[in-house]
Amino acid sequence: MHQFVNASPWDWHAVRQDLLRLVERTTAATAWTLAPAFIPKRGEHSVGVHRRFDPFLGKVVTCQLGIGLFLSGDAGLLPVDWALYVPEDWGADSARRARARVPTTWAGPCGHRSRNSWTGPLRGPRARASP
Repeated sequence: MHQFVNASPWDWHAVRQDLLRLVERTTAATAWTLAPAFIPKRGEHSVGVHRRFDPFLGKVVTCQLGIGLFLSGDAGLLPVDWALYVPEDWGADSARRARARVPTTWAGPCGHRSRNSWTGPLRGPRARASP
């Protein structure tokens, strides 16, 4: 499974598009919810690992930070977009990026050309959905 997720050349954009279209067709949206997900890590080799204060644990941890956009509705929270936060210092370290297989096209904290790490998922679903 790790090989499939980590190094497979499959195009996940189409899967996300289909997921978004399904959610929009079948769910009455009451709100959009943006939420962080702290993923604890022991080492420093996974993409985006850094030290950060985790408000849920109340302490500084070594972790990855995922950012998810969810459609809130009758069925609960349904994921429609997500991104992995990659700190700026990862962008400056080409050897570290190569070891972790971060593409050379990496362009910012969530893989987008933005200084604000939260904008990737925010600008995503409506821009990517087709009528």
